[in-house]
Formats: sequence, structure tokens, C-alpha cells
Amino acid sequence: MGPRDEPGLRVTRLAMTVTCLALAAAACSVPPVEVGSARPAGGALGLRAESGQYLPGDQWPDACQLLTDEELKAILPQAEEVSRRPRGLNLTEIPDFLTGKGGGTEHIAKAGCDLGFKLPDDYDAPNSAISIMVNAIADPALAAKAYRQGKEQDDKIGGVVELGEEWEAEECYSSQPTAGSQMRVSCHTGQYYFETWGHTGAELAGADAYSAASSEAFRDRVLSQVVRTLVVTMA
Repeated sequence: MGPRDEPGLRVTRLAMTVTCLALAAAACSVPPVEVGSARPAGGALGLRAESGQYLPGDQWPDACQLLTDEELKAILPQAEEVSRRPRGLNLTEIPDFLTGKGGGTEHIAKAGCDLGFKLPDDYDAPNSAISIMVNAIADPALAAKAYRQGKEQDDKIGGVVELGEEWEAEECYSSQPTAGSQMRVSCHTGQYYFETWGHTGAELAGADAYSAASSEAFRDRVLSQVVRTLVVTMA
């Protein structure tokens, strides 16, 4: 496996328009963000790579179909104005110099997806994002190896938080929660190694939108449910 595309989706506030005006000195009231739980709506993908092999890229699913509007709204019932944008992945296989097998780079155009949407806030503009990236579909041993290589790399760069099996994947870890950061969670389950990350500009769990507490809450309350949804799909 070669280097992965780094999460690059940034939540922006362009053309902000105040949606509620102070009339007669009355304060503007924004409803709290509601967070639900995973309710996978589709069936399992049922994809299987051959023993010791990666699944060819032309058999990979479209990542923008891995989390439907229905499934997103089960997690965030107030999500509106949902948009999707495919994200590509360059998958590099290192050649085996003993056998002469492998080698080369394959571009998988829809391996990932950026979802943008709006949650309750003072501004009438998309303020939230969730991204998904499938990094490997392979023999379980190869998928686990790719996951652990990614984890080792991330641990050297900024440190990781071990999540174990608590989100129903075989193993997961996350980036360290910091103020204003997009939390990223990486998981391995069966033949899949995948990531999900995101952020919201809306207030979550009573924390300032750009605090470390808000980043951690987004991971524990939102991304945990995204992972649970994906694990069912990736069976």
C-alpha cells in the first residue's frame, strides 16, 4: 500500500447570512444539535478478495453510496442540504521481487466521499462535513497489515487514541482531539480498512464549536455511529 490521501475537506462558511434577527432586543434561539444512533438501511456488500490479494479497483463500491441520506439522518436528524463529492485514491502495490508479482499504481476514482450538510446554527450555510475513505479491500490479513501500517505512521506524526473493538469493528483508532481539528477514525473490519473524519461548526454537547471538547464529542457521538453503519455494510 502506498501513501494515503490525507483528509482535506474543510468546513467553510461562505456567504453567511444570519437566519434569525434580533427583534425588539429578543435573543435569537438556535435548537440544540440532536444526535441519534446508527440504523443501517442497506444490505451487506458481500465483496471478497482472493486469498493473499487485493480486490481489483473496478469492483470497489462507490463510497458516496456507503452512507445514505436516510442513514445520515438517523445519526443527525437535523442534517439538511446534503451534498456529496467523490474522492479518489491512488492505490500502490509494492512488487514482490522474489516472485515478480505485484507492482504499479491503480487510481480508484470513487474510493472516498465528502459529504457536506447543514446543522442548526446562527448562519444559513453548510457548516458540517463527514468524509469516508476506503483504503483497502483485501484478504483480511492484508487489510489488517495495511491498517497497522497506517496506525504506526499516524502514531509517529501526531499520536493516536486506541479505540479497540468498542465501535463494533475489529480494531479502530483515532487522531488526538485538538481545538478546531477534524477528528479522524481509522478502522479494520474483515476485508476492509477504512477511515471516516469530519467536523461541525454547530455547537455539540454544549461545547464551543471549535474546542477540543467539541472535536472529541463529534468523534464519540457522531463518527462512532458512522463506523457502526459502515461495519454492517462492509460485512
